[in-house]
Amino acid sequence: MTTETRVDLVAERYEPLVDSSRKAFFTSATITTLSDPNAAPNLLDRFLIQYCARGVQMTEPVDGWIRRAGAATSAAGHVELGEALQRHAVHEAGHHEMMIADTHALIERWNRDHPEAALAAGEILDQPVSPGVQAYIDLHESVIAGMEPFAQIAIEYEIELLSITAGPMLMGNVARVCGADRIGLLSFLNDHIELDQGHTVFNRRQMNRFLADHPAAVASLAQSGSAALDAYGQFLTDCLEAAR
Repeated sequence: MTTETRVDLVAERYEPLVDSSRKAFFTSATITTLSDPNAAPNLLDRFLIQYCARGVQMTEPVDGWIRRAGAATSAAGHVELGEALQRHAVHEAGHHEMMIADTHALIERWNRDHPEAALAAGEILDQPVSPGVQAYIDLHESVIAGMEPFAQIAIEYEIELLSITAGPMLMGNVARVCGADRIGLLSFLNDHIELDQGHTVFNRRQMNRFLADHPAAVASLAQSGSAALDAYGQFLTDCLEAAR
C-alpha cells in the first residue's frame, strides 16, 4: 500500500544524488554550443537533422520499454508503480513518427537552401547506432532485466524533465540563430515541451509515493536517473559531432 506524504522526497533525498549529473549535462561543451547565440546557423540546422534522425532509434522502443518495465515492476511486488508505468506507456507510442517526419521536413528545407550539399533522408535515417544511442538502449534493457526495474521511473523523470528545461532553451536559440520558421519543422520537440510538463508532474508524484514506501530505493533511482542523463548527453554530442 502506498504511503502518502506531504514531504517532497524527490527534492529531499533523490535530487541531491543526481545534482552532479544534471550540472555536468547543462555545463557540457555540447550544451554550451547548442545554446550559443553566436553559433553557426548551418551547424544548428545540421544538428537538428541528426537529432531527429538518430532520435528515431531512441524513441521508437520507448513505449515497449516502459510497458516491460512496468510488468517487471509489478512482478517484483510493486504493483501500484508497475501499473502506473504501464498506463504511462500508452502515451509514448508512435512518437518516433514525428521524428521521421521532422527529419524529412528539415532535410527538404536544407536541400532547398543548400543544393550544392544536398542530403538524402534515407541515408541519414539509416545511420548506424551511435555510442550515445547504444548507451541509452543498454540502460533501459539492463534496468528492465535487473533486480530493480522500478528504476525506470527515474529514467522517465530525468528525460522528460529535459523536455521542459533544455527543450525551450534549444528552441529559443534555434529561433534566434536559424529563424523562427525553423520551429514549425520540429513537431517532436514542440509536442514534448508541452506534453512532458504533465508527464513530469506524474513521474515526480510516482517517485514520491514510491520513496515514501521504499526509502532505500533512492540509490537505485538516482543511479538510473544519472545514467539516463549521461547517455542522453552523449547522444546530443554524437549528433553535434556528426553535424560538424
